[in-house]
Amino acid sequence: QGKLQNLIDRYYVNDVGSSTQLLMGEKGIGKSETLRRITLATAIAFPQVIPVYAEYTSILKNGLPINLIKSALKSRQIGCDTDADADLSVCLQKIASALYENKLFCLIIADEVDQLYAVDD
Repeated sequence: QGKLQNLIDRYYVNDVGSSTQLLMGEKGIGKSETLRRITLATAIAFPQVIPVYAEYTSILKNGLPINLIKSALKSRQIGCDTDADADLSVCLQKIASALYENKLFCLIIADEVDQLYAVDD
């Protein structure tokens, strides 16, 4: 219950920097829809930002949203080739370098993260 309580108490908000935020609210009020719309609006309003929306269940199924970021870079004709078996840190370093060299930023919106802290009854 410690990590769940930390989420409730907003312990992780701004923990990594001012760009980290936590959106909480009752089920069904439109948090996910709001996050999806922010993702779409970001792509239009800020062309230098690559927005990536990743839902917890898709992260479980497909892994980290690295492929989404690489895909977005490729669509801008920016190479970010990494070996399929490359270490995660190597892959992230290449992505960070490609973003930096092209003066781009990446906004990762992770939805339903609270499921990471769900406890089976």
